[in-house]
Amino acid sequence: MTIIPEQDVYRLIFKSKLPAAEHFEKWMVEDVLPTIRKTGG
Repeated sequence: MTIIPEQDVYRLIFKSKLPAAEHFEKWMVEDVLPTIRKTGG
């Protein structure tokens, strides 16, 4: 079994041009990360 660190998963997704990856990146940047910054979790 290969374990990939979470930060490397994000790097791969953010560099990908696949439609699903672009959708995931938009969701992370616009919804998830701002919520974490506001609420701490």
